[in-house]
Amino acid sequence: MKKIHRLSRNALFGKAVFLFALAAGAASATGGVGGLKLIARAPEADPFRPIALSSKDFVPVAKDLGAINRDAVMAKVVGESWALAVGIDSARPDAEKLDLIRLDFSGTGEFGGKHSFPLKKIATGARKASRSSVYTFGPGVVQVLHEGVKIPVFVEGMCEQNDGEVKKLHVSTGVVAEGSCRFGKKVYGVRVIDADGRLGVNNAPAGPDAEEGASGGHGMQEKNPDAVDVATIDTNSETFKRGVVPVTLGQIAHLDGKWYRVSVSAGGSKISAEQVSTETGSVVVSHDNWVATLIGAKYELSLRGGREPVPAPAGRYVIRRYREHVLLSGASRAAVLTVAAEPDSRTSGLSFSVAAGKATRLKIGSPVTVKPTVETMGSGYAFGFSLADESGMKASVSLPGRPAPPVVKVVDAKGKQVYSGKMEYG
Repeated sequence: MKKIHRLSRNALFGKAVFLFALAAGAASATGGVGGLKLIARAPEADPFRPIALSSKDFVPVAKDLGAINRDAVMAKVVGESWALAVGIDSARPDAEKLDLIRLDFSGTGEFGGKHSFPLKKIATGARKASRSSVYTFGPGVVQVLHEGVKIPVFVEGMCEQNDGEVKKLHVSTGVVAEGSCRFGKKVYGVRVIDADGRLGVNNAPAGPDAEEGASGGHGMQEKNPDAVDVATIDTNSETFKRGVVPVTLGQIAHLDGKWYRVSVSAGGSKISAEQVSTETGSVVVSHDNWVATLIGAKYELSLRGGREPVPAPAGRYVIRRYREHVLLSGASRAAVLTVAAEPDSRTSGLSFSVAAGKATRLKIGSPVTVKPTVETMGSGYAFGFSLADESGMKASVSLPGRPAPPVVKVVDAKGKQVYSGKMEYG
């Protein structure tokens, strides 16, 4: 006969306290519900996150500053509260190619013993005979002294070289904070990603055309409408792998059939969500991976999605910006199609309405219409082209590396070819 074990009232109380302690442990690690803490982890690759720093101007680096290759060069970029010097060097003194990135977050350009990343060559659309090569570095996390405190900073970027000479550099830097936030009766895990290079997680947009990225230095995107911090809300056991809802700080997010406005405190240590009452419809875009900035009379928000309906508050909107992410066959990185309305206007762009309980289908993005342009330049001509998306708005395309140089064919009035030539990158 089996014995029946009974727990005393004191034992039951002790077990309840133990379980409560376990439940509170995850929250206390970040200062409880609503707390945020910087983490040493780079965010997942995001083709829509803006590149904060870029430069085309490089100067030689002296060996006494930490470079070891005689052909090493550097570029300096200054942000609002920090500076960054980037050296393009090599891992070995006798290396024939520059294959290493060195970072100095003091901005002085002294790279000895500082952070470094290997350059990894990627496949591009350029023809094999092209002397141009594209390299990437990161993503990775380094410890940086910022405003007197060491913080984890993620770094990734791209470097373009032509016949061994550095031509272009892009660097994305930022921080990631993690914690939890209450949405109504539920608590979800949250991550906030610094998307403007300020090394903080509390930047929300001030207006549709007034948002500014980190500015004040050479190479910065001084007016970047996308340079605002982004929160990701995990609705699936804080794994951030499935059920993740993205939201731009200061805007509203749709969770569990309700809308919430997400905010982060001035110091970046607290996050909160305020419920907003509004009717809901949806937007449908026939593309796999896209993001759009909507300007309405009551709400301004960024929507992300694929081919499924994406919830949106009912109302009248204008799409000010739209980006589409396309992974081309055989390419290591995605191409991005960007569509934008005229700047400094709240009314230009694709206009549409969202009705409560109904789906609005938008024709925007690809396919793209290409029109050739010809301008006189001295005694010759300059050939170019213009792009427009399906909605008719001006478009631009960022490809994963340089495409093959175009071939120009000239025909007479009767359509007979009179000249042809292969163009080269200058």
